[in-house]
Amino acid sequence: MRRMIKFIETLPFTGKGLILGRFIDGEYQPPLIHRLLKPRLDGNALNGLGETEHRRVGKIYHWVGEGPRGYPWFWVNVTFAIRTVREKTLGYGALTQEMLNMAETTDKANEAPLQRGIEPPTHSPSKWAVILKAKAREFGAKDVGICRVTEDMLYEGRPSPGKYVLMIAAPMQYELARHIPEVKGLQATMHGYINANVTSLKLMHWLRDQGIYCESGSGKPDKLVLIPAAIKAGIGQLGKHGSLISPTMGSLVRFSYVSFDLEVVVDGPVDFGSEDFCTHCQICTQYCPPEAISDRKQQVRGVEKWYVDFDKCVPYFNDTLGCGICISVCPWSNPETRPILAPKMEIYKKKKDNLRDVISIRQSE
Repeated sequence: MRRMIKFIETLPFTGKGLILGRFIDGEYQPPLIHRLLKPRLDGNALNGLGETEHRRVGKIYHWVGEGPRGYPWFWVNVTFAIRTVREKTLGYGALTQEMLNMAETTDKANEAPLQRGIEPPTHSPSKWAVILKAKAREFGAKDVGICRVTEDMLYEGRPSPGKYVLMIAAPMQYELARHIPEVKGLQATMHGYINANVTSLKLMHWLRDQGIYCESGSGKPDKLVLIPAAIKAGIGQLGKHGSLISPTMGSLVRFSYVSFDLEVVVDGPVDFGSEDFCTHCQICTQYCPPEAISDRKQQVRGVEKWYVDFDKCVPYFNDTLGCGICISVCPWSNPETRPILAPKMEIYKKKKDNLRDVISIRQSE
């Protein structure tokens, strides 16, 4: 893989239209290399767009540990790797390598056996929840929540990482993210993942020192689908742009987790009004260069939810080494507007709930 990337990097594919996409009459056109490498089965079909029955998430993008036979979008992902290598002198590649090294460190830590002879402390499920959240915050988490692992959080063909999962949220730096999709802006994404992963590793080691087996997970697609887990753990709600919106961090948030079988009291989903806000807001839809963000919810693997067109998003995602325009322009991401939005949406939500109650009473009369 590395030899192939180095070879392709020496080829004169620097012009727009070959390695990079371009705009023709205001419409984004994927690069030639993407159109050549794209599999026949489109990404939306792989994602389950239009399916009315539930199933686990399949192998889709940034998948690790498998070659092209087990992963249909393998070669398209290679183009992303090529761009990452090309940008290494600008600081992005170094951060990417740091993130990959940390993922490798996490894998080795998870494989290490639990030290014998340590008797775990005895606490009630509610007490353990308090202790774990406090420790996660002590180790650097901006927000944290606990939920039971369910089918919608698991990848097809992969085992569950545990019975419960503690989700760790780390903010992306707004001042850096404002420069997205420039390399300087994309550093905010890498810093967010790295900080979240450092926290989860610290918590994992602390739990194991207590004699409790657990595993740490990062942003690498492996065992847990992070956004559904974060939503169920009460960290935020799904936004129109397909990412999570947190009431305290907006859309500029990255995740890691620690999974375990220890009995704990779980949190639940929150509703702070971002769903209603997204229904009327058009900002991410209008700012998306490949026009990949839908203005309405769609059926995806048996659930009606916000969905981003995979086939339109990915080539531009590759062009820009991760894009992120949609989350950087989201009003919830702006630290000046977010404190204003949250209380306003809470008032709106209460009025909406009251109106629903009135209608329900009148219909029952």
